[in-house]
Amino acid sequence: MRLPRVWSGPAASRAGTAQSPNPKVRTLEESDAIPKLDRGPSLEGADANGNGVRDDVDHFIERNYPSRPQQTAARQLAANLQETLTVDKQDRVALRAVSIAGIRAVHCVYLRFVGSNDGKRAGAVVYELEAITANTRARLKAYLAYNKAMDGTASSLPEEDTCD
Repeated sequence: MRLPRVWSGPAASRAGTAQSPNPKVRTLEESDAIPKLDRGPSLEGADANGNGVRDDVDHFIERNYPSRPQQTAARQLAANLQETLTVDKQDRVALRAVSIAGIRAVHCVYLRFVGSNDGKRAGAVVYELEAITANTRARLKAYLAYNKAMDGTASSLPEEDTCD
């Protein structure tokens, strides 16, 4: 499933508040054809249970990945992706720690989504979680800034089970 690109628009970014979705988007969200995502101005969003994953992303994971091990792996990656938005882009030690956690989380997704999950493969899971995490202009800019800060670095894939 490829997620449609739904943005709150440039006017919302300038104003610092989320613009409500147009009626077509609202209808698709209400029918669960597309996920209903937080479009607020903060990078963090709401996280009522304090697990490091935005509540809307948690809901998406619960609805779209059937097994508990897959949900756990998806949440590990989602928490890491959320962390990429807020890490200090000037702190090389913090960036490296987030990067290592990200490599471990992606590897965990590939371990838990072996073969297909009703047609969904590990790469699609990673893509979906990136897309719904960076779902506003501010979040996308923060995610791109993280990737720019990590440009030119190298990492290696772990061989052990990396699922938390």
